Amino acid sequence: MFEEVLAPNGFRRPGLNRRRFLRTSGVAMALPFLESLLPKALAAATPNASPHGVKRFVAIAAPLGFHTPLLFPETKGFDYKPSPYLEPMQVHRDKFTVMSGLMHPDVDGGHSAEASFLTGAPHPSAPSFRNSISVDQFAAEQMGHLTRYP
Repeated sequence: MFEEVLAPNGFRRPGLNRRRFLRTSGVAMALPFLESLLPKALAAATPNASPHGVKRFVAIAAPLGFHTPLLFPETKGFDYKPSPYLEPMQVHRDKFTVMSGLMHPDVDGGHSAEASFLTGAPHPSAPSFRNSISVDQFAAEQMGHLTRYP
């Protein structure tokens, strides 16, 4: 268990032996995984659980590497024909939404416009630029208490 160690100042102090340290640190490392071992019925009864499952928010900026004709469906509505980029995700079709046609005419400045991603704050390249709350920050305020990490 604990053994006494002689400190540099000559006083004896309790020390932690190596075996005890390794045993307790192993338990501490396993703590985050214990939540995943709960039965689903019990996990759903936890106070932070959402009645509709885990909420996720993912936003993808199309100008940062996607060829938009292959990303956005040609038709609107729930029964759209999936685009080539969306085809592999069809098993999750009822769990995501594709939004297109968003326009912020005052977001200018080329690559510096990424500072306005999810905010639409005008003129990101201007010296007087002030950003605003983003859509993901708003979502965290509304449903962050239902997730493990807000």
